[in-house]
Amino acid sequence: MFEKILKQIKEPALAIIQTQSNIPSDKQETATDDAISSISTELDRILDSGDFSSLSGIKNVANPADHPTIQNIMQSFSQKLQSNCQLDANTADNASASVIPHLFTTIKEKFSSGGVDPKSLMSNLSLSDMMKLMANMGKLKEALGK
Repeated sequence: MFEKILKQIKEPALAIIQTQSNIPSDKQETATDDAISSISTELDRILDSGDFSSLSGIKNVANPADHPTIQNIMQSFSQKLQSNCQLDANTADNASASVIPHLFTTIKEKFSSGGVDPKSLMSNLSLSDMMKLMANMGKLKEALGK
C-alpha cells in the first residue's frame, strides 16, 4: 500500500545509500528499492494487523535504531541486501544500520517541515487501503500520541 507514497523518497534514499553505506555503486539502485520495499512491507504489516502500538514513540525516539519498528525494517533491508545485492551478512548489516535510521530521520524531517502534502499522499491510496486506514485511525492516533 505504501509503495507509491514511499517512491517520493527514492531520490533522498539513493543519496543516503551513496553517502552513508559501502554498497557498490552498481548495486545502489537495487538497494534503494530494497530499502523502500522494507519500509513499505513493515508499514503494511502494521496496518493489516491494526496493531499500531509498535509505532508508539517512533516520532520522538532520539536514536531511530533503538525503536523496534525501525529494527524490523533494518533486519528486512539487511536480508534483502544479502539476497538481491549479494552482500555478505556483515556488510549488509552495517549498511542497514547506517541507511535505515538516516532515511527515517529524513522522512520524519520531510513530514515535520511540511514538505509532504497529506492530500497527495491520500490520493495515492486505493479505496480499500483508505478504508483500512480510516478504520484504524483511532488506534494510529493513540500510538503516535496525538
